[in-house]
Amino acid sequence: LTGVPASKEERTQPPLTNVDAVIEQLAHGMVAKELDGRDEAFLATNGYEAMPIIRGVHEFVMRTFVPTQSGKPPIVAFRGTVPTKIQTVIADLDPTGIGMYQFNPNRALIDAQMAAAATHGAIVSAGHSLGGALAQIAAAAFPDRVGRIVTFQAPGVSRETAKKIVDHNEAHPEQAIESSHHRVSGDLVPMGGEALTPGVIHNHKMTGGNVFQRNPLSKHTSMPLAQEEIAQGHDVPIHGERGSVATGDVTTEQDNAEKSQVVEHLRTGLGRLVYGVGGL
Repeated sequence: LTGVPASKEERTQPPLTNVDAVIEQLAHGMVAKELDGRDEAFLATNGYEAMPIIRGVHEFVMRTFVPTQSGKPPIVAFRGTVPTKIQTVIADLDPTGIGMYQFNPNRALIDAQMAAAATHGAIVSAGHSLGGALAQIAAAAFPDRVGRIVTFQAPGVSRETAKKIVDHNEAHPEQAIESSHHRVSGDLVPMGGEALTPGVIHNHKMTGGNVFQRNPLSKHTSMPLAQEEIAQGHDVPIHGERGSVATGDVTTEQDNAEKSQVVEHLRTGLGRLVYGVGGL
């Protein structure tokens, strides 16, 4: 878990109006967390109930948040990289695509969980870091169940995976899957992968602290939307220490076209070495 649980006393708060800020709390903050009273209060206020944490092979973790208020979509969240859990790091290096090392052996598990979630409506498939890659992969595998993809500081996926969403949207414009990708300037992880699923990239910039505190890792593990909610006087249970400001949007079409593949080539090269030596 990244982000720092707030230490303020519990108090009644209105629901957040920024839907993606709610999703960030769930998909980044609560996906693998044993929830406390503040977490539960936040969920209730914002119209959600957390289902049990689901664990699969290769340190795979996902969790569904079902709506308790009408009009809200179910959220299926995938855990990101945990540096102390080597299997998640190996998943980042998979030369066939970031996340495939976890997705492939857990496909049936993911299928069943998404089928159950879809009984509550079109799913928001979401995640931070590696979890964001898994969210894109899962949506591409089961597009009929998904309404949105929302990622936070996530790498891209293979062009083939991204194209599956493009093809789905062209074939089913009335059920097109929109993607919202949030990233923080200076975070290196989004440089990985070949392409993002089609939609909009929302850029954020970390503020506060010194240059050493605003390092690439702290930017990657930050919760920009939580910090922006706090700046507006709103309360969220999980957040970091540095501030954040939104700096504008760009289309994935433009970003995919301009994206350098240098980091991805280095990642896949290292991945082939690791997978070859390990016999993975």
